[in-house]
Amino acid sequence: MEHDRLLVTHRIPASAASAAVLAAVAAGAEKNFGVSAVIVDQNNVRIAFLRGDGAGRRTEDVSLAKAYAAVSFAPIYGLSASGPDAYDRASNSNPPFITPEHMALRSGGLTIRYGKEVIGAIAVSDDLNRTLRGWSSYFNLGSPVAAFRGVDQYVRERVRGFLARRHKVAGRGTRRFTHDEIHQNRGVLCLERLPRTAPLWAPR
Repeated sequence: MEHDRLLVTHRIPASAASAAVLAAVAAGAEKNFGVSAVIVDQNNVRIAFLRGDGAGRRTEDVSLAKAYAAVSFAPIYGLSASGPDAYDRASNSNPPFITPEHMALRSGGLTIRYGKEVIGAIAVSDDLNRTLRGWSSYFNLGSPVAAFRGVDQYVRERVRGFLARRHKVAGRGTRRFTHDEIHQNRGVLCLERLPRTAPLWAPR
């Protein structure tokens, strides 16, 4: 076989991948976020993964799912991330795109390219929902309705503000990042919708 007919591909070195996930987890820790970070190759095979202090078990699965979207779905449409633009393309495709298992069209996954060649993706996931469940258990010891409503409103405003800044949306982003967009499409836990559990001292 003639060498000039062979395809040349590029791979992310393990040393570079390890350094990248370490830097991502360290950046999260500086902001008091426990995050997980992963780098996959062009075949969505994991090269390096690191779960930071305080990051929950589910952050591993979510980060991998975001990387899967960034390395496979996003490049098809000329995108470079797994976030809202990819979600919009999937939602508006004809026929409708059915998201495969273990893929998440959420913000946090970035395509890695060498020139025009897709060689992998990096993704980060924090564990906001784990913190929210902890608050749920704490406030459930009393009368939780007002507390849950207050926490939900606070979290929505913070998440909405973060998304508006990231995606350069004018104003507060209330029209684009609605209640359902935040809680359903992006998976942020809504305490008011959680099943109620009885306090420890409730009559039996």
